[in-house]
Amino acid sequence: MARLLTVFYASIISGNPSLTSDKRLNTAVIDGSVGKLKDPVIINAPTSFLMSLIPDQTNDKAVGAQFISESGGASIFLSNFSTSINSHFTAAAAFDKDFLTNIINLNMFLLDKPNVARLFEDSMNRTLVSPVIIANPRLRDNNTSITIQLYFTNQDTNLTNAADGEFLCVYYDPKTSSWEDKNCSKPTLNSNFDRYECNCTHLTSFGLIWFPRGDPNLRPIDYAS
Repeated sequence: MARLLTVFYASIISGNPSLTSDKRLNTAVIDGSVGKLKDPVIINAPTSFLMSLIPDQTNDKAVGAQFISESGGASIFLSNFSTSINSHFTAAAAFDKDFLTNIINLNMFLLDKPNVARLFEDSMNRTLVSPVIIANPRLRDNNTSITIQLYFTNQDTNLTNAADGEFLCVYYDPKTSSWEDKNCSKPTLNSNFDRYECNCTHLTSFGLIWFPRGDPNLRPIDYAS
């Protein structure tokens, strides 16, 4: 399943319908498949990065992953956390080291391009402008509070009027088929790396969206406190 995920997503990027026409790998299947990974694995490709690691397997604990568009991804460890985060990339996610004791397998799937319409249908027509990060680690206690730090750059080259709207950190809710901002903080712009940074308090598929100000079809923003 791990290699099938990366091949499936690569077929979407390349526009090859032969592997995607049956739509067997919808968002729920992908999220669930990532969450079920048990064996240590790293699959790095120009279009995606799939990782499943045991955080406390070595003295250098794995805390997250990052991706550089059209290049590939890499794991983030405690030893290189500062260097990794303070660098240029298109997307990244990391957990607080205190939360690692609750993680059995740190499972993450980073998808390069924002053009994922075949996977993520959006009933609210919001514009996804970033890579997608699927974070679904296997946990010892599902009731433990969670905070994931997220980092996104705007990858939509057609978005020429970004200043006329707002960016939101969001998660994908398959029940409503839309990107939702509940329990995610308002993104702040890190001008040093031209990226948006936020955090969310749950596990799922994450991204950065943009919408024009005053759009009557969008509900009020529900930022996490």
